[in-house]
Amino acid sequence: MAGEAFFGGARWLLRRLLLALLVALAMVVVSRQFTDGGDGAATLAPSPTVTAP
Repeated sequence: MAGEAFFGGARWLLRRLLLALLVALAMVVVSRQFTDGGDGAATLAPSPTVTAP
């Protein structure tokens, strides 16, 4: 009985860790969608336009 309780708890913990890993991976993917070139500049901000003289 103690073994079943341990494996039940381990399975719950493994499921929680897997869910946390998936959430973290999704957050990384979403954050990379909104960064430009990896320097942290958001692509939602208007980019400066260079006008020729």
